[in-house]
Amino acid sequence: MSQIEVNQTNGLPAIGTVEDPSFIWKDRTAYLAYQIAPVDGSGCALLRFRNVIEASIIPLNTEGLFKNTSGPYVPEFPIKPWEVNEIRNDSKTVYWKALNARRWQISFEDWTVDIISEQLELLTIDKNTQFPEEILHANIEKLD
Repeated sequence: MSQIEVNQTNGLPAIGTVEDPSFIWKDRTAYLAYQIAPVDGSGCALLRFRNVIEASIIPLNTEGLFKNTSGPYVPEFPIKPWEVNEIRNDSKTVYWKALNARRWQISFEDWTVDIISEQLELLTIDKNTQFPEEILHANIEKLD
């Protein structure tokens, strides 16, 4: 197997550190809303993950990414906190290669999201929304 690569996904607003994100799963699509950091203008962003193979929420906070060395939630590889990290050439993306699997891990203050899917896209940014669940509720009818 090739060496595992971890890269930050470019083109997305920086993750804010105050509000928890919101996450929903509909059919084979997952949606993740998060607060945008003030450096990128605040508000909230809504991401869509298409053709989801696996999604999990791990109780691993940003501090635990570096200090957790034992137990069931030891990080498999180093990821940057407050970033959308894409992992390549790990055992899961290699296993699901026929489905064009890509893997993202996104850490927040209190937990980390791990998603294996075919595609990630930025659906919308709302500069007037303060809480991630608000952008999900405002767009729920439009989500496919």
